[in-house]
Amino acid sequence: MNKYSGNSISYYSEQPCAELKDEVEFYYQCESSIVELPGSFPDLYTIFLPLTCVEMIFNYHDTSVRLRNENYSSQSYGKIVGQHTLQTICRADNITKTNKTFHVRFRTGAFQKLFGMPQAELKNSSFAVYDVLGNEAGTLENDLNNSDSFETRKSIIESFLLRYKKTSSPLRVAGRADSAVKLIQSNPGRITVREIRDYLGITERMLERTFTGCIGLSPGEFIRVSRFKHVLAIMISQRKFKWQEHPESFVYFDDSHFIKEFKAATTFTPGYFRDQLNKKIVKSANFFIFREKVASHQENFFRDCIELEKQTTF
Repeated sequence: MNKYSGNSISYYSEQPCAELKDEVEFYYQCESSIVELPGSFPDLYTIFLPLTCVEMIFNYHDTSVRLRNENYSSQSYGKIVGQHTLQTICRADNITKTNKTFHVRFRTGAFQKLFGMPQAELKNSSFAVYDVLGNEAGTLENDLNNSDSFETRKSIIESFLLRYKKTSSPLRVAGRADSAVKLIQSNPGRITVREIRDYLGITERMLERTFTGCIGLSPGEFIRVSRFKHVLAIMISQRKFKWQEHPESFVYFDDSHFIKEFKAATTFTPGYFRDQLNKKIVKSANFFIFREKVASHQENFFRDCIELEKQTTF
């Protein structure tokens, strides 16, 4: 188990059991807290990054949240977030003293294999778990909400997923899509759709139809997101990395291509992003928090996010 505990954040992650290693990449849990809610809200923006797989997220705390207009609202306990190709910006219109979430990060294409929902329908979207799984979702959400540890939540979700795996039917063409995914992931940004087509010995039209049907993204979209994630990992882990000194790691056609795609994925230019890391931009799991103003009650949270990023590899 991977653990991190700071002043305001606790984080746990763990790999799935052997029976679910082909369906689940990992589980993780984040808990954050603020001692006192401020009288006014700072300007906070959460930027969700492109993702090639599906994630299931459960809140296991009081879902009543305070809005900017001082009213209260209720959040759905569980959401299914689909794969997406561009950044999504959300303004922090609510704030709670405590935030507790349990996440299931599925492997690419695995959600459709387990639950039968075409992944193309999940692209750039999110749904309440109940809308996808029906009445079973209510029982699952209650069990997770009433559990008292990460290990218990993992056990509950794995029992649930294993029941679905026993009744799921393998997709007839999934093998080709899986082979294409492995090719792209082993050569991020360095392989073309044509090369994948030739390797698999099928037409480009068949590759497009098979890949999109199983993965929910086109081969070109998957290549673009994989290329961005490869470059982003280098930029975050090696702050002083210079592309000119390591041309073999640069997977874009030229600088203008790099800047255009990086802005599409994060809203920032690469140079601004690098300059502002640890200042205005904080990475946490699969999203960035961008802050124009920092209130005193947030300092511990942002410091813990930075430490979490340093110690966690996704």
